Amino acid sequence: MPRRIYKCRKCEHSFERLLMDEDEREVPCPKCKEKDVQRLPSSERLFEGLSPFGSRNRDTN
Repeated sequence: MPRRIYKCRKCEHSFERLLMDEDEREVPCPKCKEKDVQRLPSSERLFEGLSPFGSRNRDTN
C-alpha cells in the first residue's frame, strides 16, 4: 500500500496515511477534521533509484 503525506491548509498539521488510490478523494485532517488538505510529495518518490551504491534495478548479469 502506498504511503501518502498530506498537509492541512487550515491548521498546517502534516500527517501521513496508507491509502489505496480510491481512498484519496476525501482525506480529513486528523487534528481539526478539515477536508481541505494538500498532498505532498513523499520522500520515497523523491529519492527512488538514488543510491550511493548504484541503481537498485540494475541487472546483475
